[in-house]
Amino acid sequence: MNGQNQRPHPPLITINRIPFRELSMVAQGSIK
Repeated sequence: MNGQNQRPHPPLITINRIPFRELSMVAQGSIK
């Protein structure tokens, strides 16, 4: 349980190796 708690970001972002900020900017750009 503690091992999972050490990772605040979802596993998908970890697998894709894409920073959360990059993902957010891309998402906003796609919406616009």
